[in-house]
Amino acid sequence: MRLNFNLILSLIFFISLLSCKQDQKHEKDIKGSDSIKNDIEQPAVLIAHGDDPKAFEYFNVMDNSYLFGTNHKDVEKKIFKDSMILKLNSIVDSQLMEIIAFGNNKNYRTKFFIEPGDTIRFEMKNGRIYSLGLGDLENSVYQYLDDSTPSYAENNYLGNINYYGEKTKEIYQKKVKFLEEYISRENTMSKDALLSIRKDLKFEYFNNLIQPRNIPSSGRNFYFNEQDGLLPILQREAGESENIFYYEDYFGNIHIGDFTASPDISNTYYKNSINPFIRYYFLSSEDLPYTKAKFLAEKDFIEKHFDGEVRDYAIARMISDYHKKGFGYSTGNIQLVKDAIAEYEPRFTKESYISKMNEIIAELNNFNFKLSDKALNAQIVNSAGDTLKLKSILKGASKIKVLDLWASWCPPCIRDIRETFDFKKELKKEVDMQWIYLSLDTNSENWEKGSKDLRQNLNSENSYLIVGDFKSNFAKFFKINSIPRYIILDEKNNIILENAPSPFAQDNFKRMIDNISNN
Repeated sequence: MRLNFNLILSLIFFISLLSCKQDQKHEKDIKGSDSIKNDIEQPAVLIAHGDDPKAFEYFNVMDNSYLFGTNHKDVEKKIFKDSMILKLNSIVDSQLMEIIAFGNNKNYRTKFFIEPGDTIRFEMKNGRIYSLGLGDLENSVYQYLDDSTPSYAENNYLGNINYYGEKTKEIYQKKVKFLEEYISRENTMSKDALLSIRKDLKFEYFNNLIQPRNIPSSGRNFYFNEQDGLLPILQREAGESENIFYYEDYFGNIHIGDFTASPDISNTYYKNSINPFIRYYFLSSEDLPYTKAKFLAEKDFIEKHFDGEVRDYAIARMISDYHKKGFGYSTGNIQLVKDAIAEYEPRFTKESYISKMNEIIAELNNFNFKLSDKALNAQIVNSAGDTLKLKSILKGASKIKVLDLWASWCPPCIRDIRETFDFKKELKKEVDMQWIYLSLDTNSENWEKGSKDLRQNLNSENSYLIVGDFKSNFAKFFKINSIPRYIILDEKNNIILENAPSPFAQDNFKRMIDNISNN
């Protein structure tokens, strides 16, 4: 719905007539509101009426055209006693934009389908947002949808990933059913809006599958998605039961065509799903995430299957994700990240992409490959029950030190320890190296039991429990959120690789060690 600015002023004047408590100054302010200029790329104008002025003050429109969705940056706002005019400048493409406002004991949340040049009128009352535009059904559907269907945020992971997946699918089916019934009754919704809403529901479902709801809010009345949360869940479940997880059963018929046939990089769920699906589903699960092998595999996959804006987004997000997990903070990987940025940054046209790449380069240039004092002073417990500091066991003069991070509940960790024992012994005959096993178990009893089960494979003199597990300063320094994890240090404790490949792939691991040793 596109209206000229004179008509906008007429609508604003109409809003002024709705209030029975307006004074002459308020009316004069609204009539004089043409000081908001309509001169940049057909901006969209939002006109709100309500009885909660605080909600107007803390009113945000989320724009997901940036690398990471955030508040739309180019806005002009005017607030009156019971109304608000918000002008969104620099709106180039149509997109679903999330509306979030915080009022007096009421929070507001919905989505509007906004096109350049649109004027959208709506009412905010009692925590609800309803469009007032005639035939403007796309901007009312989400409020009705949220009121009438279950929320993903209340469907948290309860210990069985397959059950979680089934409940997530049920919620998606109910939302789709509601939408179809809604448009069958009210069939004046625009085709573009309907297509965008259907895609939004589909990728919201995908996002909740690939990133399970496993992080509780402060009141535990709803749950957030956990980025990279699926793999740790699968590891824990495999350690606790004999049930086999099948990716195809869990994800159903999701395939690459879902992401390439109708891409939408202005949709938050599409953007939050595409890279995790590449990482954990479309590529082999044999390669651990955030390693050099996985980085190169993801880069090649993106180049092969995507182009244009989608390719640029997926590459930028991949580099950002790896950097966030600590990849590149080592002598073995830093140049790989720098080369990838040098290759792709000139292709990027969006300022948010370029800014993020420059930020990563600046951080890498300032990294000195040293363990921080906090990491070196992290507390560990030895097999005798003594509490030590990590730096006390890193004083050895071995040319190469391999930190093997594991836990008693992690099947891949246990497999690697058991099945690489002979390989490690042979490798130590050729190279001056030391293996140090660091457990991230949450309590000492589990660690002691796991160590006892592996006593033929673990050297008790080099086996320790990290106090604080994933919340320890050591884990925070290396940004560890999944295991197994292999960190390689030199004799001076410089970081050679912060996320080395598994020794289970013996030929690959030996080539890497030989290369480090020779250099």
